[in-house]
Amino acid sequence: MKLRKMAKTSGWYKSNFLEGNYSKYQAMIIARDTQQTELVINNSKIDITDAFELLGVIIDKDLNFTEHISQVCLKTSKMIGVLRRLKNLIPIHAKLQIYKTAILPHLTYCSLVKEPGEV
Repeated sequence: MKLRKMAKTSGWYKSNFLEGNYSKYQAMIIARDTQQTELVINNSKIDITDAFELLGVIIDKDLNFTEHISQVCLKTSKMIGVLRRLKNLIPIHAKLQIYKTAILPHLTYCSLVKEPGEV
């Protein structure tokens, strides 16, 4: 975000009697040539990060989602392990219900990706 846009956003907060919690702000620079940049709003330094979580999706500066996919695999493998340990204790329809409610949403959340040029 350009510095003047950040100042404009900060001004909007002030004009609406709000105060931004700048300690929680994060910035990510997505560019081929990454040079050290320091972002400051109202004398508060904004942390520049290589990845952050937004609405449950981990976005990194390379936009390859490797960290997000690793986290999804880790979560689901733990839940599948628990389900496997319960294989003789609960009926198949209960296991299917657990899979549909506890595991499948992790695998399908934000899974729709379109090719460039698709509508």
